[in-house]
Amino acid sequence: MRWAERNLAEQYHAGIERRCRDILDALRRENDDFYEEEDRRIDFLYFLANQYFRTAKIRRAMSGVPRLMPGHDPRRTIGIECFIYATNLGRELFRESKKSGIVFLRNETPIPFIIGDQPVINMLDPKKTDDVELYYPLSPTGAIILTKHAASFPNRRRRASQFEVESYNYAIFQASEDQVYSNDGAYLRSLVAIGKHIV
Repeated sequence: MRWAERNLAEQYHAGIERRCRDILDALRRENDDFYEEEDRRIDFLYFLANQYFRTAKIRRAMSGVPRLMPGHDPRRTIGIECFIYATNLGRELFRESKKSGIVFLRNETPIPFIIGDQPVINMLDPKKTDDVELYYPLSPTGAIILTKHAASFPNRRRRASQFEVESYNYAIFQASEDQVYSNDGAYLRSLVAIGKHIV
């Protein structure tokens, strides 16, 4: 039972990730043809939803939500609940997927995109809207945004300005729990030195 508790969730996540390897390779080439195929679109959206909910930060935040069940310790059930939340988000993303689109951000600046232990972030304020706009960096030179508001991105394959790269990087840094990664150590140290207090 202890082995199952520690390993089954990771094995399940590994299966989700295996199904999307070719999709991630395609996205790194700025190819989203798979999005036209319903089954592949489902795989991708479920992958994104799980990447959002599987993190320690999200689990801790969800565990802190007040519950109506006396005696329920959410820390003991949050592992299972996160799969449920990811399924719900994935379903909603799929339901809206004909209105949604993928925007490719190409980074040709001297500043690399970074990634953190919260790899997928919502760029919209949940206090202001129920919509989500998911940002996901794929490499130091490429990232995607999944959005229902593709009209606000007239060019679906675009070069990101240095200001945009810095803004996305800071958003990833702010959303991180305690780990951020970059192929440029000096840049990463300068980013971390700023702190997470800027709004």
